[in-house]
Amino acid sequence: MSRPISHLYEFGEFRLNATERLLQRQGVEVPLPPKVFDLLLALVENHGHVVTKEQLLNQVWPDTFVEETNLKVYVSTLRKALDDSGEGAKFIETLTKRGYRFAAPVTEILPDEPAHPELVPEIAPDLLPDLLVEKQSVSRVVIEEQVDENADAASRALPPAPASRFQISPGRALALGVGLAVIVALGWFSWSRSRSESRQVRSLAVLPFTMLAGAQDGEHLGVGLADALITRLGNSGAIAVRPTSAIQKYTAAERDPLEIGRRLEVEAVLDGRVQRAGDELRLTVQLLRTGDGAQLWAESFDEQFTNIFAVQRAMSEKIARLLTVKFSDEHRQRLNKKYTENPAAFEAYVRGRFLYGKQDKESLLKAIEHYRQATELDPGYALAWAGMADCYVLLNLPTLTMGIAPPEESLIRARAAAEKAVELDESLAEAHVSLAAVIGTWIHDDAAAYREFQRAIELNPNLAQAHNYYGMKLMGDVRLEEAVVELERARQLDPLSPSINTNLGMTLSRLRRYDEAAAQFQKTLRMDPNFLRAHQGLGTVYEQQKRFDEAIAEFRKAEQLSNGGVVPLSALGHLYAITGRRAEAEQMLSRLLERERQSETSPYYIATVYAGLGDKDQVFAWLEKIKHFRTVQLIKTDPRFDALRDDPRFGALLRR
Repeated sequence: MSRPISHLYEFGEFRLNATERLLQRQGVEVPLPPKVFDLLLALVENHGHVVTKEQLLNQVWPDTFVEETNLKVYVSTLRKALDDSGEGAKFIETLTKRGYRFAAPVTEILPDEPAHPELVPEIAPDLLPDLLVEKQSVSRVVIEEQVDENADAASRALPPAPASRFQISPGRALALGVGLAVIVALGWFSWSRSRSESRQVRSLAVLPFTMLAGAQDGEHLGVGLADALITRLGNSGAIAVRPTSAIQKYTAAERDPLEIGRRLEVEAVLDGRVQRAGDELRLTVQLLRTGDGAQLWAESFDEQFTNIFAVQRAMSEKIARLLTVKFSDEHRQRLNKKYTENPAAFEAYVRGRFLYGKQDKESLLKAIEHYRQATELDPGYALAWAGMADCYVLLNLPTLTMGIAPPEESLIRARAAAEKAVELDESLAEAHVSLAAVIGTWIHDDAAAYREFQRAIELNPNLAQAHNYYGMKLMGDVRLEEAVVELERARQLDPLSPSINTNLGMTLSRLRRYDEAAAQFQKTLRMDPNFLRAHQGLGTVYEQQKRFDEAIAEFRKAEQLSNGGVVPLSALGHLYAITGRRAEAEQMLSRLLERERQSETSPYYIATVYAGLGDKDQVFAWLEKIKHFRTVQLIKTDPRFDALRDDPRFGALLRR
């Protein structure tokens, strides 16, 4: 039989006021944390009965997943508040492997049974307002509905109750019932919507799993596990997940996940620990809301490394459900996608992904080897093929001065890997981004490049790298306003990426919005004081603002960071030339000409210095040597060639 709702409970020296959420001991308040109070109330309401651990978890934490170990902590806190620890415990009884029981006698004080009835004044019935009469009638209906079915015969044997002068007409009762139903429905709707909105999370960061003492692997496994979840959740297309590049640096064991989450501008953060001994893994994770630090979920997994894929799927599904993400069938299918079932291939991919994140020449070369190993172990591993293509693209970007092979050879390798990834998994957004980057960088096929970028964004609108590379493609095609839109979207998805922030600054600079560009580069350098391209971009802006000394300082810093890279050498040569420091300009030119003889620079950078020196014939002689279509496009928006725009040869060059 259901229990009537009580507001007051008394046990021992304590009084529990459920309505006011107050526990008193001999009239003195006993402070309790909210969830500890909820735990006490759940036990007291069911006093004398066993309450299982599962029932307590569902009642006290209805919207979150909480481990049983956390429940034990709350029970321990409650015992201390009640002085119920040790051999003298008399209130809470623990039943091993079952749950808990509130064993002490409890006196329930019902709402219509005041503790001191003599203090309640008698009120004449005819003075009671109609609303109270109606409320009394409805209360009686509720109580009658709670009567045990077995008592029907006994109730029928009772004499009929005398008629009351306050009986309500059927029509009025119906109207009252409808009114109350509407009020309750509106209240429930408002409450449920606010609760749903409070749990709705649109952006998430998955931090690298921290390796605990005894783990046999380095930090690559922690980053790799995070990357696997990022890929799975991100490719579902239902939530914005910060990319691996944004979280890779947060590997320290002593870290503040909430502060990191706020820095990454996300609404929730997943923080995890992993311990590995051979093939045995123990993962402990917690999902925190960054706004108030609330723990939305916590759980531990003990698995064989060979079953790590099942753990990834389980975590992804629980996180998605907890964040109340609305999944279509297609989203759910992507969430449960099996990228590989080969543990050795997965581990090789994890190592490659970790090294790719460092984005220096040596690390990228090693990453290619790990990706290649992953594809040998599992030839159908599309993510590994896409990763390999990305490495080749990065290694041959001239602005990074990382060239390791002739462009034609690298093009063949990058394109083959990207096309293989798309062939294996057409629904993989990363594969389309890789192929688009190859086509957009080296092949004059705009239609194909744009088609691949748009397909990638269609598959995963929250993939920052897709918007980033697409923005750079638009910038290279002098569609600068569109480029700003894409790069701003990429920045929103990955706000702490130095590369994305720098690309946005470069586009603003080419639009000649120099104040905005300078602010963007300065913001990037606050994130990473040694980010080479940000120093290069800021120097270019300072030059156009006639802040020549500051420009020289930025270019010199870029030269230092690049170990004499051709881009800062060219920028310094041009700046020395226009500021009358001809000897120093010619020195930079001499160094560039030596690099050109070794096939380590583009004619574009040599022409830039000649433009500063005012030697137009040499400028056009070198510009004519440019074979790469994309490099010719850069000339259109480069202010250092402004003095040449009236020359007929300039127009002919651009029409080539």
